[in-house]
Amino acid sequence: MAGGSREPGRSVTSKILAIFEAFEAAPGPMTLAEICSATGLPTSTVHRLLAELSSSELLERTSSGRYQVGIRLWELAQKAGRHLRETARPWIQDLAAVTNQGVTITVRKGRDSLVIDRAHGDQNLAVTSKVGSRLPLHASAAGKVLLAFETEWVRRNYLSEPLRKLTPVTHVDQRELEEELAAAAQDGYAQSLQEVRAGASAIAVPVFHSGQVASAICIVAEASRVTELKRYLPALRATAAKIENATRHLSRDAVIGAEYADGSLPQD
Repeated sequence: MAGGSREPGRSVTSKILAIFEAFEAAPGPMTLAEICSATGLPTSTVHRLLAELSSSELLERTSSGRYQVGIRLWELAQKAGRHLRETARPWIQDLAAVTNQGVTITVRKGRDSLVIDRAHGDQNLAVTSKVGSRLPLHASAAGKVLLAFETEWVRRNYLSEPLRKLTPVTHVDQRELEEELAAAAQDGYAQSLQEVRAGASAIAVPVFHSGQVASAICIVAEASRVTELKRYLPALRATAAKIENATRHLSRDAVIGAEYADGSLPQD
């Protein structure tokens, strides 16, 4: 199909994905020129694809002529992780109410932890990760739990790659992380103390399905409350047990996504 792409052989699907990815990195609605610059696609191709995507409500055109993600795309996105999110939501809301802290439920997405839902606590609304947030597995408490209970080859694969520092105290030394993950697997929880952002600390426990880690429940608190984190463990573990029981009737594919049910570590 003719598209005039600057990259010979580039498929229509890859062009559309490039447009969506441009919006993921943008702070707000984008102009046609900005989308062309971000995607490397010619104006004629982008203009045509934007018209088609807008007609399907996957994108919307604002009154100023800029483009933004459309309501239809948002609706489709809500179906990702829907079974786990909808089943777990009452329990994480209860946990947030009991602890007065922010609570997230997270799954692994390749080399990242992905927040699929959160419940607000009165004390730390500003530090709780937003739904859709992605963080390197080695930095967040939830990511460490997900990695600690994965297979050994998945952990080795992950730790063999360069690890990014999000703050000056993010743990990136491979040997130290191996020891930390081993301790997390033994103790049944992991912590992240200002490794994601200054002023925020967290503690997380795993949620299992069919004997394998499926997700993680995490409490996020102000760094000043770091000495109190472990007192939340009984409530965290009770919540994890309730979610495990409530999702028992679902297939593991439905809970965490078929592409990750075999423990693979795709490169995103």
